[in-house]
Amino acid sequence: MRVYDVSMEVRPGMPVYKNEEKRRPVFETVSGYADGALETRLVPGEEMGRNA
Repeated sequence: MRVYDVSMEVRPGMPVYKNEEKRRPVFETVSGYADGALETRLVPGEEMGRNA
């Protein structure tokens, strides 16, 4: 049996079904720190992860 990994990185601008904005994940920077680190909130798009 062959297994194919078709997973992809979750990122802004990633391809989504029918290119509909409601399906696109939203990344929101919540806090920035002096050392350059960022705290980011991920709001999953519609149906994100449903096919896992």
